[in-house]
Amino acid sequence: MRISLTNSATTSLARAFIVATAASVLSLSLVGCSVLNSLQGSSPDGSTSSSDETTMTPEDEANTKALEVYAAAERAQLPSILEQTKDIYSDVTVETKAPSTIIFIYVYISPVDPAAGADYFNGKLTDFQDICDNQVFPAMDQAGIKGTKHVHYIYKNPDGSTIWENDFASNS
Repeated sequence: MRISLTNSATTSLARAFIVATAASVLSLSLVGCSVLNSLQGSSPDGSTSSSDETTMTPEDEANTKALEVYAAAERAQLPSILEQTKDIYSDVTVETKAPSTIIFIYVYISPVDPAAGADYFNGKLTDFQDICDNQVFPAMDQAGIKGTKHVHYIYKNPDGSTIWENDFASNS
């Protein structure tokens, strides 16, 4: 079943997907804060950080370590997020890109028309930026990530094709 965002019935369904998306993004950032303190100083599992270790400055190295701690806190919440959105997403993952980018990847259970999905998400850029500015970037600050921080969202169809992706940067 391909979900098209062109008629009113599927537009309502698409809106439900977006609401669930926003809720899961918010849940990841809020709950990640609550477990962050317990994970700080520990060795995070499942790291997917990519960087050129030989050219990193000491600040970049510190950011990368803090980013991995933050990502571990977010990953700890994935089972709960997947349970809450089990009718929408088949997978949600958290990756990192050193020194200061967190990447959230959402894979829909049912295909979404890429053009219509991208149009819809592009209409919500302000909402995503607000979530980043008010929730995610402060949590990243709390984790010890300094300087400009990035949140990269990727939404994919079940076949792995990208529906939409965008990078949001902090002002500091």
